[in-house]
This record gives sequence, C-alpha cells and structure tokens, in this order.
Amino acid sequence: VVKELLGEEFEGVVGCDFYGAYNPSSGRKQRCWAHLLRGTGKLKEGSEEGHYLHRRLKRVWERASRWVERHQERAPPALREWLARRWEGELLRLAWRDWQDPDCQRIAKRLAKHGKELFTFVRRAGVEGTNNSVERALRPYVVKRKISGGHRSWRGARKHEILMSVLETCRRRGEDFRELIEGVLREAVTSAN
Repeated sequence: VVKELLGEEFEGVVGCDFYGAYNPSSGRKQRCWAHLLRGTGKLKEGSEEGHYLHRRLKRVWERASRWVERHQERAPPALREWLARRWEGELLRLAWRDWQDPDCQRIAKRLAKHGKELFTFVRRAGVEGTNNSVERALRPYVVKRKISGGHRSWRGARKHEILMSVLETCRRRGEDFRELIEGVLREAVTSAN
C-alpha cells in the first residue's frame, strides 16, 4: 500500500510508527519516537530492566531533539551525520545488551532493526522526530468516518480521501481551499467549452 500510494520514485521522508507495512518501502523513513517511548513507558512499570531501558531511550531522545531544536538549521551535514551515528551507536549498545525481560528483548530487536530510521530527523532539516502532527491532522477525518459509518462506496471513499488531502494541504500552505476549488472548477468548465 505504501509503495502504491507514494510510488517508486518518492524522495521525501515517510514519518511512521513501527507497523510492518512500512518496512518494504525502500524510501527514507523517520520512525516515531513518541510511539517508541509510549511502548517503553509501559515497561518501566513492569521491571527494573524496563525502567532502565525507558530512561536511557528517553535521554537519547531528549538530547537529540534538543540539539535539533537549537542547532540543526545551521549545522553542516557532516556534523548532523556524525551526531546521528553517535546516537545510533547508543541505541545499538542497548539493542545488544543481554536483556532478561521478554518485553525489553522485543524493544531491543526493534532498535536493532530500525535504529537508523530513528535519527532521520537529525540528518535532515524539517523532518520531525515523531508523527504526532500527522496523526493530529488525520484525527478529525477518522472521527468523522467513525461517526458517519464510512462511505457507501469505494469510489465515494476515494473522492473523500482526495478532497480531505487537498484541504489539509491548503491549510498547511496557508492557501484558501475555496479559491483553489473554484479555480479548478472554472478551468474545467473553460476547457470543456
């Protein structure tokens, strides 16, 4: 689905959680730190190891996000790459630790597999370390779909997806949605005549 939506030549960054459907996509990804920390936050209540793992990950996230906030815009690419690799090394050391807690083992596998995808936001300016803003942007449409019971057809659902995508894009760009739609309709009428 990801490849179908984005195509093979997509050169942007996909902000995503750890859902397996994103794995086959060969493009750049930024795995969501909020999802990772939410998952390890539950561990800290279960075991001493879980508490330790959560605390260490949270420290890495705080250092990386604080650095990005303060310096990334003017930092040279070589420095951004060096820092990303340094923090990846910290995650790998956590991943290869001999964890006894099965939940910590599961998180360690995730770190080993996706560690490089947790620091795209350090390497590339303008990339967020979480996908919170995207999830917040989608929430009203998901709630609407749940309340209304969805659409009567796949065609109607697809039209709604496109319309909502254009609406959100206009909102983020500070463009007037109504003006855009009126312009498109005027152009369609003109070309039809």
